[in-house]
Amino acid sequence: RLAAVTAGVYRTYYSQAGDGWEIDAEHANTADEFSKSAGDVEVFREESLVRAAEVKDKPAERSDIQHAITKAREAELGEYLFIIGAGWQSQSEKQAALNDIENAPIELILIYPDELLSMLKFVGDAGRVEFTRVVGEYLNDMRATSSNKDDWKTLVESLNT
Repeated sequence: RLAAVTAGVYRTYYSQAGDGWEIDAEHANTADEFSKSAGDVEVFREESLVRAAEVKDKPAERSDIQHAITKAREAELGEYLFIIGAGWQSQSEKQAALNDIENAPIELILIYPDELLSMLKFVGDAGRVEFTRVVGEYLNDMRATSSNKDDWKTLVESLNT
């Protein structure tokens, strides 16, 4: 699940920045009306929300971007991350979304999976080992399906051989 991987990347990355950082993750399919979170993944420093990310593992649409802008404003964040896991629904949806981002009252940053994973370049081997462990924890916390957990385990084992 992309939300678990995103949370794992942030937890690994911010663990290098010292104490006081906490990363919370919601299951990406949790309906927003049942969640009071600012995003699927939230970054706290000393219990204050400093960053949030919406994780989209299906093709993104303009309405997803509009929703992310609204969530960022409600959380009073000047910057909001939008993780695009499966591209865009269509080229016209992408262009409309990019126009909304350009005119948004906040800075909305689009991140693709390769860019997200590139953050692991800066954490060393020990950090990358930690990443594989914490993603497993997030998958458990999110009550991911056994097939998602098995896929993650298989991927990790393939990296260690």
